[in-house]
Amino acid sequence: MASKLQHHASRDLYAEITDRIVEALERGVAPWVCPWRRDGEGGRPRNGASGHVYRGMNVVLTAMSGFASSRWYTYRQARDLGGCVRKGEKGTQVIYWQFIDAKPAGKGNDAGGNGAGPNVRRIPFLKAYSVFNAEQIDWPSGSKHALVVPASCTADDDDNNAQVEAVIAASRAAIIQQGTRAYYSPGEDRIVVPAKARFESSSAYFSTVLHELAHWTGHEGRLSRDLKGRFGTESYAAEELIAEMAAAFLCANLGIAGKLQHAEYIANWIKVLQGDKRAIFTAARLAQEAADYLLRPASPDEVSDLQEAA
Repeated sequence: MASKLQHHASRDLYAEITDRIVEALERGVAPWVCPWRRDGEGGRPRNGASGHVYRGMNVVLTAMSGFASSRWYTYRQARDLGGCVRKGEKGTQVIYWQFIDAKPAGKGNDAGGNGAGPNVRRIPFLKAYSVFNAEQIDWPSGSKHALVVPASCTADDDDNNAQVEAVIAASRAAIIQQGTRAYYSPGEDRIVVPAKARFESSSAYFSTVLHELAHWTGHEGRLSRDLKGRFGTESYAAEELIAEMAAAFLCANLGIAGKLQHAEYIANWIKVLQGDKRAIFTAARLAQEAADYLLRPASPDEVSDLQEAA
């Protein structure tokens, strides 16, 4: 069955996924960016049966698929809901972590010796399974799971703009519109971007501001990431990767067309990923933390949804 969990001990999922992302970057494609609108129910990828919202690396993995719908189903879920995965369709791999508790051999960890004390370590194991996009499934007539095609629209959707404006305002970040460069200054703790009128569209402006806000979250008084790296260093490339991915996650949440902000860093990202097969997973986790940080003050309902889906 296509959705069967993968248990092959010889598989190195970290290396497999990293290789796919490096291959995309070598083609000049940032696989976490989605420049088109998805279906009419919101851009966040999620399980269409349970409503579970995908996060972190699973946002990247589903974005790489190229499908328009944001809804995904296991083979069994589709069947149980009356759908039928079309013959020849290939599933998209998503991941999760399974934890086991380990204790020192031959030793109990508490007074009763049952291994439940403070010395127990939780060891994560990366697992994968396949899901299918709503576009790959034939649904019965009238099914609520059938693909929802969005109405004709421009990139400058007023409702979406209002949402992203609320996120920006709620951050209370110091944002100055001047010059022709966009950057975040850790020393001054402020963001500088060109005037909004200089951008080709409001979505281009907002995706740029969200990228810089992602850097802003790394300040020592917030999420405290390493922001001291200079251009060309691995720490600099890693922080740019985190900001790129965080901005993409935010764009998906807010219905803004995504855009690769710094194509010139691709060679640096490839170097980082080829040197550490787990680097992209760390970047995705930190990017999700940055996105969550920015969404929390803007919308209590959004926070509740994100925490429930985690």
